[in-house]
Amino acid sequence: MKQVHYSFLVLCLLWSVGPLAAQDTSRVSAEPWRTVIDPGTQMILDDGDLTQRLISGSGIFVINPELDYDVDENKLYLDPEFRPYAITLVGGMTDTLLARIQLVDQVVEVIVDGRDLQVDGKSLRSLTAEDGRRFVSTRLPLKAGEPAPLAEVLFESGVRKLYAYRRVEWREPSYQRTSYDSDKYAKRLYRSDLVYLVSPHRSQPVKKLKDLIELLPAEERDEAQRYAKRERLRNREEDYVKLLSYLDRSE
Repeated sequence: MKQVHYSFLVLCLLWSVGPLAAQDTSRVSAEPWRTVIDPGTQMILDDGDLTQRLISGSGIFVINPELDYDVDENKLYLDPEFRPYAITLVGGMTDTLLARIQLVDQVVEVIVDGRDLQVDGKSLRSLTAEDGRRFVSTRLPLKAGEPAPLAEVLFESGVRKLYAYRRVEWREPSYQRTSYDSDKYAKRLYRSDLVYLVSPHRSQPVKKLKDLIELLPAEERDEAQRYAKRERLRNREEDYVKLLSYLDRSE
């Protein structure tokens, strides 16, 4: 097994696996900026020591405080704990390593011989958790400027697949903070899971159960509607899988 681990490491390096950068998981600060009210005030601020002007009350300005990044590890990672995954690279080599999925950059962080490394989607084919959850690497981003996502395989039979994209994005606060506010003004991570029905020639988003039924072949829709009504299926991933599994058995 030790030789397998060293082989895996060498192959990872050949496929551009990079070391993890040191990261402060509590906050990352950005530079603040100031907007002067008028040219007259600008002249006052430029003339003499800023602190003294503030004390004397002649330095009147508005501050937009520095914007932080509030990093929540429970959102940054699918699971913040390193757990065993069976990882298969594009070249076909497979090994079981401690890993976790980082959702912002859509990369897999692994531990190899005590070192923390990253595997991006270009090098990865799939990874499977001990509980059976399986993820595959896609080649195209969902949105311009975003990394190609890792897709969790919810259902797969023949040419029909149901994928879930686990992703997070940074969002700014919905209010404008002033220098007198005591609340932390920071960008925060927001989770958004996107479900897609994947066929050989296209991928279509599924936001509701009715979307999934409408995307089915015409000859399956009536049966799908009857089954969904009989089983009281709802707009949930597990119900999407239940419907597709039923249709697959019925064929």
